[in-house]
Amino acid sequence: MDTRQIEENIEKLISGEKDEILIKKEDFMKFREIWLNHPDKNSIIGKANHFGEVSYYYKSNE
Repeated sequence: MDTRQIEENIEKLISGEKDEILIKKEDFMKFREIWLNHPDKNSIIGKANHFGEVSYYYKSNE
């Protein structure tokens, strides 16, 4: 997954087009860099899965 795809997936997650994003182990550091700089990072919640994969969900703070 490249940076553009990660950014698009985050925006789809926030808008409700997607319920979750599955980030594979090899994409985690790219995702983390984008996530840390995102204004809604506190609403994007990760859940660890097997084999280093993480599922991210959006939980509105409102």
